[in-house]
Amino acid sequence: MKQQNTEQLEQRVWAVSDPESPEYGQYWTLEELASVVSPPTEHLSRVMDWIHQHGIFSYEISATRDSIVVHTDVATAEALLSTAYHVYRRGDAQVLRTPRYAVPEEIAEVVELIGGTVRLPGPGRVDAPEPRATGMPDPPLPGATTPKVIRARYNVDAAGEEPRNLQAVASFLEQYIDPEDLRQFQADHGCPVQPVERWIGPNDPTQPGGEASLDIEYIMGVAPGVRTWVWNTAGRQEGQEPFLRWLHDVSTNATVPMLFSISYQDLEDTLSRSYMARVSREFQKAAVRGITLLTGSGDWGTQCTKTCDRFRPDFPSSSPFITSLGATQYTWDASFSSIIDETATSWSSGGFSDVFAMPRYQQGVVHEFLNKTKTPTSYFNPRGRAFPDLSTIGLRFDVITGGLYSEVGGTSASTPTFGAMVSLLNDQRLRRGLKPMGFVNPFLYWARAQSTEAFNSVNRGNNRWGCCTVGFDCVEGWDAITGLGTPDFRVLSRLALRVGL
Repeated sequence: MKQQNTEQLEQRVWAVSDPESPEYGQYWTLEELASVVSPPTEHLSRVMDWIHQHGIFSYEISATRDSIVVHTDVATAEALLSTAYHVYRRGDAQVLRTPRYAVPEEIAEVVELIGGTVRLPGPGRVDAPEPRATGMPDPPLPGATTPKVIRARYNVDAAGEEPRNLQAVASFLEQYIDPEDLRQFQADHGCPVQPVERWIGPNDPTQPGGEASLDIEYIMGVAPGVRTWVWNTAGRQEGQEPFLRWLHDVSTNATVPMLFSISYQDLEDTLSRSYMARVSREFQKAAVRGITLLTGSGDWGTQCTKTCDRFRPDFPSSSPFITSLGATQYTWDASFSSIIDETATSWSSGGFSDVFAMPRYQQGVVHEFLNKTKTPTSYFNPRGRAFPDLSTIGLRFDVITGGLYSEVGGTSASTPTFGAMVSLLNDQRLRRGLKPMGFVNPFLYWARAQSTEAFNSVNRGNNRWGCCTVGFDCVEGWDAITGLGTPDFRVLSRLALRVGL
């Protein structure tokens, strides 16, 4: 449904997220949000009458009354949308789609988007090129990434103590978790043995997935003691993650985690602008409620068009209202006793949006980069939202799945790593009577301006990909591979306790 007062919504995002705003941390309740963005009652009634006229009585309306999930069969959907669905196949995969559809004019006036109808899924993600071994021994091999290594590297010296604090991983595509894997991982790595507090959606512990195991083991391993949920959204939308369905569910629940770690990336040029705009607005709705959303920047460098003359930016990293994480790698000394360098991985994605404008919070540091970079602007949009926002280690994560250890990596490893750190910042703020961090990007760029020690600049690496002859180089300060650099938790903690007093 088309929402009301979207300009007011965005203004509120900046007011509650800017550390220098007098309204910092003064978040809306779900009811307050609904009173601003909900469409007029007449618009919703118009759509519901249309659905009922076609015999559809199984549906779910979000608490903000701006999205409807309809359950029906193909024949009814065809009548509703004046179209015909077809089966499209690629290999063993198949989806139901229609090349076009139509709705009555009075419905088109009030509906912004109908998902799961016309878009065919892309060919799939490109895996990061590090090897993925199976059956690794315990203890981990020298140089492996573990919660202990991460906490030492980024000065993470806190644990969860606040009972109101709550974090979650958002899981899709039949990625499940075996609780016994989590228990064994925590015991092997010296972490407090703590189960997942709540499971939302399906979970089949007999079919654990590597992605879900990575997410839960590291968000809980780096932030021990923080209450944690797994929010698994079943099914697929247009052959991929049912992302809009998950956002619909978040908008329907008054009690939700304060932070979501999300492993979801796509390419802007495979998505409609209306879809990206709506998803980005849903991120704004989360921001005004004080919810932190983080995603990996992607595991395919700059990506490159078939004509070899233009980069292909990622979504949702290109939205100004989500925190995007890039990936680094460590160089150890000969005895594997200390890390001597941290560099960008060649596959860590970064760049500039072709859809969303560069937000004010990052303009200063990004303009510094644009003055330094030797990459021709013909390859990218220098006025677009720049990503990632920052990075952490993204290689050689020691993960147990189905009882076997393996080393995995990707920006989806960086995401729960930093997500855990934000959860610990939330924990410290809540214990002092302050609000959670919420949409954290304005704080991150503000923190960098307050202290050059808040982030460690990553100065080596390039993410050229495919047939493009150039990529982005790492430089001192912000760059389009590692963002602001890697975090120093101790410094961020000190700064986080200064704002919103």
